[in-house]
Amino acid sequence: MSVEKFLSFWSQNNVLIIECLLAAVILLSLLIAFRSFFGKKHEASGEHSAGGVDTGQLEKTLQKILENQAAQNMAPAATKVEASEPAAEAPTAVVTAPADNDAAEKALAEVAELKKSLAESKKEVSTLQDKIQEVTAASQAPAAPAVSATSAGNTSELMDKIRDLEARLAEYEIISEDIADLSKYREENDTLKK
Repeated sequence: MSVEKFLSFWSQNNVLIIECLLAAVILLSLLIAFRSFFGKKHEASGEHSAGGVDTGQLEKTLQKILENQAAQNMAPAATKVEASEPAAEAPTAVVTAPADNDAAEKALAEVAELKKSLAESKKEVSTLQDKIQEVTAASQAPAAPAVSATSAGNTSELMDKIRDLEARLAEYEIISEDIADLSKYREENDTLKK
């Protein structure tokens, strides 16, 4: 008899049951949306503090580059691509825009500044790697004197500096890859327009 009572209750209150279930589904979806929206800020700040990489600044820089690309596609601007680095490096794009387009000029200046700092970082990394090779060669020599505490401190400082420069270099490589991709897309866009 309990099954009959259950079926009777179900059939009499069918509309109410469906409305309650629909309300529960809506509330759960709102809860999930709320948690995902506010939960991402905590995860992003955790990655920022743990990784040591300013992803927010990197994202802003890339966003500026994308906005400038979109603005230049809308404006009548002459573009040309120059390969100023060896084939192993990513191609660089030089954009000539009208003088009234300040945002494009700022972006180009920022890209030039980033490239300059990338080149400086590469130079620093290479000099530090040369110094490390000299230190390791000197320590592996059979008649070499024992390493003093000051040179060991210098080695650890140099290793810390190399790690920092390698992290910065990785950031700059990502930016240069994005610039290369944007240049490629610009060329494709120009060919598709023709």
